Amino acid sequence: MLSSNPFQPATTMEMLDRTFRIYRDHFLTFIVPVAVISVPLTLINSIVGFWYGERLANFSLAFRQLSAGGRMSASQQQSLMNANSEFINVLVVVGAVTVVTGLLQTVLLNGIITYLTSESQFGRRATLGEAFRVVFGRMTSLTLSMILLFGLMIALLIGLSIILFACGLGFGVLLYVWLAASSLLVPVMVLERTDIMLGLRRAWSLGKMRIWPITGMQLAVVLISYVVALGLAVVTTVFTQNAAAVSTTAGDVSAIVLQALVTILLAPVLPIAMTLLYYDARVRSEGFDIALKSSGNPDARPADLASPQPTDPFLSGKDLSNIGMMIALSMGLIIGLFCLLSAAGGLM
Repeated sequence: MLSSNPFQPATTMEMLDRTFRIYRDHFLTFIVPVAVISVPLTLINSIVGFWYGERLANFSLAFRQLSAGGRMSASQQQSLMNANSEFINVLVVVGAVTVVTGLLQTVLLNGIITYLTSESQFGRRATLGEAFRVVFGRMTSLTLSMILLFGLMIALLIGLSIILFACGLGFGVLLYVWLAASSLLVPVMVLERTDIMLGLRRAWSLGKMRIWPITGMQLAVVLISYVVALGLAVVTTVFTQNAAAVSTTAGDVSAIVLQALVTILLAPVLPIAMTLLYYDARVRSEGFDIALKSSGNPDARPADLASPQPTDPFLSGKDLSNIGMMIALSMGLIIGLFCLLSAAGGLM
């Protein structure tokens, strides 16, 4: 039975239950900003995806035509080089659009959902206007912290690619670092009044302390989202096939609309869950509930309290042990996936 105290430490299953109860109780409040933000971004990504598909088909056709005759002439080689250069430009554009839309969704959507969830923890229904104002006020810090984190992850990826990925160990290290550093970054940057570097350090400190509840919550949300998306995909397939029977354009439009619907329905779940885990981590490690009561402000929020400086080492012995377990878990998942694919290939 979940405690009525929202800051009472809870198990992963209790927090998962609370996540969906908060989502249910504030459904319209969450859906409106998700629709306003996600629909345009989904449309942009879908349009870019269709454009990329056409360019890829054209490039493949040009490659087959130019290489069909065996040895290519100088003019054919030049044409192929031009087509290859154009396709690289297409990949750059697609990658840039994906990064920008993903960053916007993380900053705006996750930030707004985080603030609304936080206020619900204090027994208050915040307005969308208030949530937008708070997130816009923290947008620069949140955006820069996300960009810096992405840069650090890319640097780590490059650093690990030569040795550890060859042994299959790098995936677990990357997964651990990403989950620990990113999962609670949005709540820290939106709800507290901290600078970028302290925010990154606090997100890392709180995240690695609760790495297994974070991992369990992420997996649970992914599995639930997958089941929901799978069910909607069946409906999407039937609907788009009927629409495509009318016209190709109608089928494409139907696919975009239903993809946007899936995104809207599932988008709030993970930010809600991570906000609850943020408070859980602070209560367990920093006595957040006690700090609230002793602040003298009956309406105090995290922004009204000084953000504690992390005192734990960057990597402790326990952290190294957790990294080892994450490596074992990731390798087990990779081997299991490989076995499933091999079995499926053998049956075909």
